[in-house]
Amino acid sequence: MKQQSTKRFLWFRHNDSFFAAPLENLQEILNQLVLRPIPGADACLAGLTTIRDIVLPIFDPSAILKADASSKKSASYTIILAVEGVPRFGILADEIGKVMEFPPATALSQSARLAFAFGGEIETKHRKFVVLAPDNFARAMELSPVSAPQDSVLNAV
Repeated sequence: MKQQSTKRFLWFRHNDSFFAAPLENLQEILNQLVLRPIPGADACLAGLTTIRDIVLPIFDPSAILKADASSKKSASYTIILAVEGVPRFGILADEIGKVMEFPPATALSQSARLAFAFGGEIETKHRKFVVLAPDNFARAMELSPVSAPQDSVLNAV
């Protein structure tokens, strides 16, 4: 009998949804960052922040998943995700879970607003997790690290 390969994820909750981020993409978890809103931006973009002189977009995963999600522009935590070892973006989280091993994800059972941001879903005995696909998301959104100018309003806290 062939065994399923497992992968390690950090699970987290934002609003009423549970998500799983691949551990290989996890850069760091930060408490309550100051976000600079972008007027006219889509609801999935919570704002911009500067971390160690790099400007990063911060996204609301609930608004990426569902168009009708009530977008919240702040959260207790921001999970910074890296692609190829470079921080590319952050995701808002209200609760940080623990690292777990999951089997491969299945296709999403619901339609996602920006389906390319997700790698499917994983259902356990207790809850369903929507799996983030940071590499696909960063590539589709053309997210590249940008250094903040020294006199930037993003550096003023």
